[in-house]
This record gives sequence, C-alpha cells and structure tokens, in this order.
Amino acid sequence: MLRELLTWLAAAPSATGRRLGYLRHSVALEARHRRRRKAWAPHIARCHATIEAAIAATPRRRLAVVYGSGLLAELPMEALVGGFDRVVLIDVAHLPAARWRVRRFRNVELMVADITGVAAPLAAGGPELPAPQPPPFAADPGADLIVSANLLSQLPLVPTEFATAKGRYDEVALADFARSIVSGHLAALRSSPARVCLITDVRSEYRDRAGTVIETDDVLWGVALPPLRPERHAEWSWSLAPFGEEDRRYEIVNRVVGIPDLTAAVEVE
Repeated sequence: MLRELLTWLAAAPSATGRRLGYLRHSVALEARHRRRRKAWAPHIARCHATIEAAIAATPRRRLAVVYGSGLLAELPMEALVGGFDRVVLIDVAHLPAARWRVRRFRNVELMVADITGVAAPLAAGGPELPAPQPPPFAADPGADLIVSANLLSQLPLVPTEFATAKGRYDEVALADFARSIVSGHLAALRSSPARVCLITDVRSEYRDRAGTVIETDDVLWGVALPPLRPERHAEWSWSLAPFGEEDRRYEIVNRVVGIPDLTAAVEVE
C-alpha cells in the first residue's frame, strides 16, 4: 500500500483525470501487474508480437502514436523507438515508472490526454452525458502507425463510474453512453488514414477450479468488432486475474484479439 501511495503522489495527471479517478485505476493496474507478472507474461509477449508485425508492415515511419500506453509493459518500446522518427505515447496519466523508462529515448513524447473527450464535460457537471470525441492524431495524415493498446474495453469504465456516482442518469442512458464511447473509438480508428494496430479484449470468462466457465462478460458493451479475416488477426487468452486475485473460487480469463492492420483485417462488407 505504501508503494501505491507514493506512486499516486508522484504521478502527474491532469486535474480532471485525478478528479474522475483515472489515477487510482492506473495505480491499481500497476500493482496488479507487479503481483501477476508471470501470469501476464504470455499475453504481453503476444501484444509485443502484434505490434512488431504492425511496425514491420508500415512502409513510412515518421510518426507512431500509441493510445493507452499505460505501464508500457505491452509495448515493444525498443522496436517503436528504433523504428520511427517520433513516438507519441498518449494516456490520461503517466506513472513515474513509465516516465523514468522513456527518459533516455529522445524521440519519445508523453502526452497526457483524455482519449474519449468526455472527461472534461463530465467533470464540469453538465446536465447531459457528453458525446465522445475523436482521439488526438486519429485524422492526422502525418501519423504513420496508430496503436490502440488494450484500451477499447477500458475507455467507458471511469466515465460511467463517475457518471453513475452523480445519480442523475438511469441505467439505459449509462449503457448507451458506454457503448457510444466504444463505438466512437472504433469508428475513429477505422477512418484513420494511418495504419492502425488494434489490440483489445472482447470477452471475460469467470472459470472455477475445474475449468468450467461459470459466467461471461461482454467487455465491449454490446459493440461488435467488424468481421475479421482469420489470417489477418490473432486471438489468445489472457489470465487477467488468477485464482486469489479477486476471489479464491474463480479466475478471470480475458479473450483478446490482436490485429496488426485493422483495414486489411476487416472482411469486405
């Protein structure tokens, strides 16, 4: 707990990000990664392989942008730094360990930004739930590669939690709000002129000690990915919360999809 407190105090998110609770979530995620580093290792290796494939297939390498850079664990930093003239890592909070790791890379920039565009209007307390906005660089023709790194399912969590606590909105409005954030991010990625690498979990499975799935959760809030060509994407299981992390009776295993090139992976509709 002391380490988490010191991390919280040393982090430098925006005031809005701190108020909505993004920093708390980031610190908790870092702590879980420390505890479950071994269980997460296969997932992280698959993430690296997916992003490295995207880098190798990107012909022009001036600018790479990462949405949800987070702990940097899921990013092959050396490949990104060595492959592009400029790398912009975007997250709502960059914890001290991440800032320390990138300090030696002169072509890496850390940008503190709300990728959804809803945080500031929510914090301002308007009467309506805000519409999500395209993330930075999504429409920028100068961006050569955009990576959305295990972010899509996470985007609605803090905003809907904050909005729920206000007690102004019913469950239908909150669910529609969450779906709009997921679908908005996906639409921005699909319309981007850059090569887009998308890594996202799509389903959580709660498994007992016999391996039986006792519950499933659609983590994309009912938003489906477009039909994907089997040979253009990979799928794997991520042991997000092994037994004892949340409950001794079950583990949480997420199903993850990795797409090095979103445009090429989508079936012709």
